[in-house]
Amino acid sequence: MEHPKARLTPVVDEDEIDLGRLMAAVWAGKFLVTMAAIAGLCTGILYVMATPPTYQADALLQLEERAGRLALPEAMQGLVGNDPLSVTEIEILRSRSVLSQAVADLNLTWRAEPLRAPVFGHLLTRFDVPLPELDALSGYARTTEDIRLEHLEVPATWVGEPIDLTITGNDQFRIVTPDGSLYDGRIGETLALDGLDFVLRLESLTGAPGRRFVIEQISERAAVGELRDALSVAERGRQSNVLEVRYTSHDRAQAQRVLDAVLQAYVNQNVARSAAEAESSLQFIETQLPEAERALSEAERALSDFQQQRQSVHPEVANEVLNRTRNLELARGSYTELLARAQELRVVRASNVGNVRVLDTAEVAGTPIAPRRSRILALSIILGVLAGLGLVFLRNWMRRGVQGAQDLEQLGLPVLATINYTALAEARSSRKSRTPILALTDPTDLTVEGIRSLRTGLHFGMLDARTRTLAITSSAPDAGKSFIAANLAVVTAQAGQSVCLVDADLRRGHLRRYFDVPRDALGLADVLAGNVSWEDALQEGPVPGLFFLPTGKFPPNPSELLMRETLGELTQALSERFDLSILDCPPVLAVTDPVIVARSAGATIAVVRYGVTPTGEVAALQKAMEAAGVRMSGSILNAYDPRRQQAGYNYNYNYRYSYGARRR
Repeated sequence: MEHPKARLTPVVDEDEIDLGRLMAAVWAGKFLVTMAAIAGLCTGILYVMATPPTYQADALLQLEERAGRLALPEAMQGLVGNDPLSVTEIEILRSRSVLSQAVADLNLTWRAEPLRAPVFGHLLTRFDVPLPELDALSGYARTTEDIRLEHLEVPATWVGEPIDLTITGNDQFRIVTPDGSLYDGRIGETLALDGLDFVLRLESLTGAPGRRFVIEQISERAAVGELRDALSVAERGRQSNVLEVRYTSHDRAQAQRVLDAVLQAYVNQNVARSAAEAESSLQFIETQLPEAERALSEAERALSDFQQQRQSVHPEVANEVLNRTRNLELARGSYTELLARAQELRVVRASNVGNVRVLDTAEVAGTPIAPRRSRILALSIILGVLAGLGLVFLRNWMRRGVQGAQDLEQLGLPVLATINYTALAEARSSRKSRTPILALTDPTDLTVEGIRSLRTGLHFGMLDARTRTLAITSSAPDAGKSFIAANLAVVTAQAGQSVCLVDADLRRGHLRRYFDVPRDALGLADVLAGNVSWEDALQEGPVPGLFFLPTGKFPPNPSELLMRETLGELTQALSERFDLSILDCPPVLAVTDPVIVARSAGATIAVVRYGVTPTGEVAALQKAMEAAGVRMSGSILNAYDPRRQQAGYNYNYNYRYSYGARRR
């Protein structure tokens, strides 16, 4: 009969998203999420430590308007976007003509550096991590290796090809050229190869014998491209004509040297450009000076001749004198201005001054700009947490548990009873001390009512069984079989039947906690070993008619002990003595013990936990039983709760069994 309280159970739409269920899923997988976050943090720390720091040098330039530049009205300046002067100078600063000069000044086409170990090479050199002195590792850099080139020339076919250099002794080295040839050299001496345009001279070389270095000459175009990629130029403020120049490098000193070289090349080119413009303008003015001087002389002569010829003063004569005087003044002004401009251009040509002024020279900040440790570590933790959450949800999705009786019936396994979930029983069963029996502490609970329904179903279902013994098992731990076995024994005894509950888990059985039986009490293991009779090993239960046979001391060979004929004789004797004997067996997918016990039992049922036990495990349990010739009598859907979604719960696979289990 349906319990009245069962009608109050709410039905939840499975398609709705319940934040409580999601939080339950996260809480169930909190250990995995925590481990993923720690792993993400460790990965972030390792990445920060293994990544070479990036330094940035910065400088400021001021641009001055050139004489003669077109000045737009203020109302029209917004129409042209950026200031034309800054836009032009930025492109000039990043041009190949400027950068190639810096490349040539610093020999940026040369590359020479120690050979670092793959992936964690910087980490090993930064923290002086000791490496085993093996031949395969002896060439990798530690912390003291350094190389400086004084001169390098390679054939055109070797440009971009690495040259391997190995220290062979005191001030001695050996190189392997791209064609595979070997050559020996000394520090400070020029190594030139006959028939090849190859010249190498080392300024210094530091390292133990066997350490390897890589030397390479790249093309000027490639060096300019790398320099341009690491260089950034922007105007500070709108129409301020102040340019901020930045350059990044893994070498702090190199960043400052390169930026200084770029600025110097740019300033020199600007000065040269200004001098060239001054020279061109001066040449034009010098061609115009004779014509201006001739015009001045003609104006002076015309005025003098007219004044000598016309001594009288008439209005017409006065007007003509005024006109010729005005022409003379204009010619004199043009000639004087050309002379002044020519003198100014001569000064500009000789002064080596352009329209660019360096406000701040290149300087490198004390701390690197990358990697950004705090940001990387925070992001690593966030990604670790997200990865952990993803693993939790993926694991629960892949372990989709049984959602109802229809899932079990589709597998051909009839459901004998559905036991409601109770948080009280869950909490009590997790204690390591004595575990109360729910049928005694709260007999009106819906869970106990479901177990009474199971008792009724078994009473009629086992009428044709060869013995009145029932084996209860599951596919994996934490399905609740021991809880059901203990409470089923109590409610059956309360119905007036004689019941014997046997703990058949000879590896990790814990039914004794329900009956407060000490660990060293005699039990099934002792009976099967022939050390005691089963009557002497029985313990009286808390209900009249209920007896309990504990596991006894855990044996080193439980499977071999169960395979003895004594087990069959015991189940037969119990069937004759009791109305029902319940054998609590270990999980089928963990060990073979339940298969052995089930062959001697009259009926075998499997406990399936709602939303936790995957249907694949139930199918595997059936297959294992069928392979041993055992027919499953049915199943029990345990911990059913329509308010709970299976993704929010998990179960533990740490239910370990071993033939050498320690005695408890």
